[in-house]
Amino acid sequence: MKLPLKWEFPLCLYPFLCKWTDGSLAITEHAQAAWVDKSELQNYDWAEADLPIVKEITSF
Repeated sequence: MKLPLKWEFPLCLYPFLCKWTDGSLAITEHAQAAWVDKSELQNYDWAEADLPIVKEITSF
């Protein structure tokens, strides 16, 4: 892992606006994954490359 303990989006990201309705996350590579409200995104230690994505998501 190049950025251990940092939160990051997948390298190939296709953003969607969606709503969680049921089920659970299945992670295959990372130690942790979370489904959070966009208002909570600023509370995570993001990889530098993902900060513009976080800013864009939280702006609307």
